[in-house]
Amino acid sequence: MSGFLVLKRCLQRSSIKRLAEGTGSGKDVVNAPKPVPPPPPPGPTDARLDFNIQKFEPTKLDRIFLVWSGHYKSKDEIPRVVDKAVLERSRSWSRIRINLGFMVVALVGSFYMVHLGKQAAKRGETVESRNKAWHKKINEEHMASLAASELKKAS
Repeated sequence: MSGFLVLKRCLQRSSIKRLAEGTGSGKDVVNAPKPVPPPPPPGPTDARLDFNIQKFEPTKLDRIFLVWSGHYKSKDEIPRVVDKAVLERSRSWSRIRINLGFMVVALVGSFYMVHLGKQAAKRGETVESRNKAWHKKINEEHMASLAASELKKAS
């Protein structure tokens, strides 16, 4: 038994020695110190090399949207390269305003058409009466063309 205790003590001493040297696996002791990684080198300052933020060159329409949405006061203030997030926010804001404008135009147009329909109903005009008048005119024109073609055949 004494041989077993001696072997156990040697193993404990060798594992402590390896941890102190930094060559141990960290499994021998529960609270083993972990090596701290060195800090990353300073990143590039150029906007084109910054991989965390995507930047784009805005088009003429994007420039209008950026000013219209209030991100910039004039087209002259807009830089050559703009963050993608800013562009997307201004496009979304503009898209919403344009769609709301179309909805208002459609609503006003529909009320105007209802108004015109009510005026036509007061005058007694209906779709059915217009259809009958159109058919009567077409039938008269057709009969006139038939009569003209029979006269040509007879002469």
